[in-house]
Amino acid sequence: MLPDAASIFTSMTQRIKLLAGLIGLSLVSMLALQAYFLQADFKTKKADFKADLDAMLEITAQEINMLRKEEINRMHRLDMLDTSYVKLEYDLEDPEGPSINVFKVESQSHELTYRVGWDKVSKDSVSQQYLFDRFFNPIHRDSKSMLWAITTSLSDRLSAYQDTLSADMDEFNLRLSERLLQRSINPNYEIMFIKERTTHTFEDERVIASKGVQLDHQADDRYVIVYFERPFFNVFKRLYLLLAASAVVVALIIVSFRLLMKTISKQRKLSQLKDDFIDNVTHELLTPIATMKISLETLEQPDVQADREKIAKYVGLSVRELNRVSGIVHNVLQTSLHEQDELRLNYEEVDLDKLITGLISYHTERSEKEVEFRYQPGKPILVNTDMQHISNVLHNLIDNAIKYNNQERPMVEIRVKQQENEVSLTIADNGPGIARGHEEKIFGKFHRVVNENSDSIGGLGVGLYYVRNILSRLNGKIQLKGNSATGSAFEVTLKS
Repeated sequence: MLPDAASIFTSMTQRIKLLAGLIGLSLVSMLALQAYFLQADFKTKKADFKADLDAMLEITAQEINMLRKEEINRMHRLDMLDTSYVKLEYDLEDPEGPSINVFKVESQSHELTYRVGWDKVSKDSVSQQYLFDRFFNPIHRDSKSMLWAITTSLSDRLSAYQDTLSADMDEFNLRLSERLLQRSINPNYEIMFIKERTTHTFEDERVIASKGVQLDHQADDRYVIVYFERPFFNVFKRLYLLLAASAVVVALIIVSFRLLMKTISKQRKLSQLKDDFIDNVTHELLTPIATMKISLETLEQPDVQADREKIAKYVGLSVRELNRVSGIVHNVLQTSLHEQDELRLNYEEVDLDKLITGLISYHTERSEKEVEFRYQPGKPILVNTDMQHISNVLHNLIDNAIKYNNQERPMVEIRVKQQENEVSLTIADNGPGIARGHEEKIFGKFHRVVNENSDSIGGLGVGLYYVRNILSRLNGKIQLKGNSATGSAFEVTLKS
């Protein structure tokens, strides 16, 4: 790593941690603020719920009280028309105006006369029903005193109606439930009767109770309270839009935070990989350059110039190191070029058998070790692909099989199997295999398996990355088919 890279990396790590902390704190603060406003809005909606309940209860109680009064009025009216209590005689031709004469049945005595002046009515509209309605209204308004004057039995009957006829609670529950359902409130309420219009206190603070409203004659308890023991969901339904919006916003924030941290972490890893890559390239280039420099300096010495064997030795050494530098630069260029969208592939008919034979010959001459190649050449194996790139693919795989092999005599076995629509090519070795946990990672960019031989072997970690990606462009694929302590095997599949 570069001299100040460690401090830069440490500083970057600290900044990332600080950024993550600030974002996390902002997220927690936003969630806390959101919770606060939701709680405040819940209290407001709870108060609105109670206000709606009070209003609906008040209207329903008024309607039930009115129904009771109408029933008492109907029964009272029937009593007035009952000839066993009262005798009514109508005179619609009286010169002074239409009248009703009321007689007490018990004594057959005349009690009163009710008359309407002709100036207040029309002769065309006068009827017994009309006259009775005009007569009944004042009796109904001031019933007890007037009825007692007519007959005590009618007064007693009216008092009995008022004392015994209670509000229709079935109708009360029916009408209140309908109103609650119209406001999307589940009518799972309870009813309590109290004697006075007071505010009842419940032990459970979660209970929502209405104010007391008066129902005419309900035994001694004349006021009714409606309460909900579990009102949470009824109030919650009023918040669902806000809660749904809040949930979406929070989810977006959390997802964005995760994506941001993932991106930062990925950028951090890429930065580290790039630093490692630069270190590896520098190390890989410095060694052959230093070797060539020493060789060339040695060739300048007069005693060496006179010795042909030494000249051949140092020139050969320089050529090998120059080839090494060329290979490094070639790998870097190929990795960079194949990622570009404008990469052009020149498809042609390639004979894999001829290509493999040529690569075996090249690596046999180039390798510093004595390599045992196992391959049975045969008839031509034709594949429509890009000659340069498929050659680079096989070259990388063979080079890795030799370079990472710790045997004194490396063995590389190449098997080709041709099927109807594809060709599979397997390159196996007798090396130490791929370390566990790295089977898939070895195809990643700049990834190198770190072990005791890593530094001595070298490499940039781009070979297999290039192989997988260029094969995907060529409608092929590569797999690690075998891996053990006695060797590994890679299978390349191409469409034939």
